[in-house]
Amino acid sequence: MLGSTEIAKVLIRESFGKDAADLKGYAARIAKLYPNKIKSIIGSIKDQNEFDLSYVEITSAKELSESERSEIIKSLKIKDPINVKFGVNSEIIAGIIVKIGETVVDGSGRERINQIIERIINTKL
Repeated sequence: MLGSTEIAKVLIRESFGKDAADLKGYAARIAKLYPNKIKSIIGSIKDQNEFDLSYVEITSAKELSESERSEIIKSLKIKDPINVKFGVNSEIIAGIIVKIGETVVDGSGRERINQIIERIINTKL
């Protein structure tokens, strides 16, 4: 029988990137399977700060090869991320945007251009 922490980890891992209907389905199944553990499962989710560090979203301007993906994950030095989601958005021009939990590091070409424009606008002559 799974404990509350293990159930919370599975629930978080399986719900990553899902829509509201999927989340509702997961919640209903958990409530049906473990009605006496609902409060402790919720507590485990709230208490597990490391879950935030387990979810990584990486957006690049072009599709990345498997070796590029592996190198990026390795360079982030995240211990055993539960979920890594790669996406492509050509509007960022170049570079990557990394989101780990609630932290976003924007190393995109679009962000660099925006920073340059902002500096030009704020430069006093």
